[in-house]
Amino acid sequence: MSNEHLRRCTVLISVGEPRPWRVLPYSEARPDTSSAESFHTATKWIYKCTAEHARCKIPGDTPLPTRVIDVGGLHSPSVLLYETQNEHAEYLALSHCWGGVQPLTTTTSTLSQRKKGIQIESLPKTFRDAVIFVRRLKKRYLWIDSLCIIQDDLEDWRREAAKMAEIYQGSWLTIAALKASNDLEGCFSVSTTLLNPVVGGQQFRVYAQRGKSHLAGAKGSSSDIFPLTRRAWIYQERLLSPRVLHFGHNELLWECQEASTCECPASEMDFLSAFSGQENNVESLKISHSSTLTPKATIEELQFRWYHIVQEYSALKLSRSSDKLPAVQGVAKHLNSFRKDLCLAGTWRNTLLDDLMWYVHGRGKRHEERAPSWSWSSVDGTILFARDISGNTEAQCDVSVAEYPDWSPDKHTNWFSAFTANKLSLVVSGHIIPCREVSYAEQGFGPESWYRPNYAIQIGDFERRVPFNPDTGYVGDREQGFTIPPTPDIYCLMLAVEALKDSLKHHFMVIRVMDKEKRIYKRVGLGTLLWIKTPERGHFYGIGRTTITIV
Repeated sequence: MSNEHLRRCTVLISVGEPRPWRVLPYSEARPDTSSAESFHTATKWIYKCTAEHARCKIPGDTPLPTRVIDVGGLHSPSVLLYETQNEHAEYLALSHCWGGVQPLTTTTSTLSQRKKGIQIESLPKTFRDAVIFVRRLKKRYLWIDSLCIIQDDLEDWRREAAKMAEIYQGSWLTIAALKASNDLEGCFSVSTTLLNPVVGGQQFRVYAQRGKSHLAGAKGSSSDIFPLTRRAWIYQERLLSPRVLHFGHNELLWECQEASTCECPASEMDFLSAFSGQENNVESLKISHSSTLTPKATIEELQFRWYHIVQEYSALKLSRSSDKLPAVQGVAKHLNSFRKDLCLAGTWRNTLLDDLMWYVHGRGKRHEERAPSWSWSSVDGTILFARDISGNTEAQCDVSVAEYPDWSPDKHTNWFSAFTANKLSLVVSGHIIPCREVSYAEQGFGPESWYRPNYAIQIGDFERRVPFNPDTGYVGDREQGFTIPPTPDIYCLMLAVEALKDSLKHHFMVIRVMDKEKRIYKRVGLGTLLWIKTPERGHFYGIGRTTITIV
């Protein structure tokens, strides 16, 4: 190991070994994350959580998923796919990154073969490591999505995807292959290098370990360090599981609904700020989520919890565009056990108007085949919401979701299906105001304290420019992508006026004409105008209401 690496190392020593240098701080040595020392730490965390944490408890009679991997005995040469018969038992789940490498899967043609047995040697390393760990815990069942869902059977995939909330909520423990970018890289990692320094004529056994990855990345995003945290499907797995044991580069990390910690001697604040990717965030994602979802939670608390979920989730990556809503469906379903509402294309019926006030931070890409233009789920990009938690919103339009001939709750979920969201349309009665001009400014528009969009729209006879966030790309030929149609085709729909402490904030949906005769429009973006309370707001109220459809 080079001197440069040594300067960035932690010095570790086995329990009971003498110390060669008294002035250096030491930590207990763990040669790798499959070691007896790491396993002992993991079981200690698990015991404390299952015995003491009220929020992490799951019912003792949890039903097994439709299919699980029966891992067999400690030295068994094979495992098998088991189709359950309504049994109730403890099971673990694996959270892993498929990456560019196709994992071992179950298909209609391999289902019977998987049920007969799978040789341990044929499992990719991540699956094999997970099986070894489950066996060491003396547990029998493990759920792995690629093996337990029939990948080429759409009906089976939809049915099982709709059960994700129950599967991860019911897991006794979720094992997360945090450091692995694909299933060939495994869960376990060697974390130390053995050194044999000679000091005062005596040879010592000392281990050196490179600085912990999560601490080294404290000022960046955890997704730069842990490939698993970049994936959108993983978000709900991490959020819904009662407890998660993460296998990192150099150590094990722990998250449950009441605690977060790691093997290294980092402070709790260091761990949480690094793992969340935000230095000022000293509450873990799981703790924050579980502490909000209580029987005492207000509608507003649940509403802003959803906005927080959408913001975090929308920044993550999907291999298949069509998974945008299915991959967060489990979280929405869990949230709905408290909201008692109907989720429609990622928005909620009882807060629909507020839910329309979203915008894309940066550059987005529209996917009309998966969701209507008015839903955030139709766009790839980080989604933020303009609604202020301290504001008092006054609606300026009436809005509802139109039913269509096949309208019905999904038979697998008993709520509106994520798979038919693109059929939904909005019926809106409100002020539709023509736009006179679209402006571009490199420095952006709006107050300095805001996120400043590069575009602004002039509305009706109002002289001020309204800052405007296009949903996709940029205007004109400055960048490839979004192009504003001719101005006569662009309108603003006034959504709401938000009363803040000393100002008013107007929210507009920017729309464009699709069929003028039938009054059909599509969303283009969101405009927000802030001013000190004055009679100027009268400029926007001289126009009568019109009923339109937004698709």
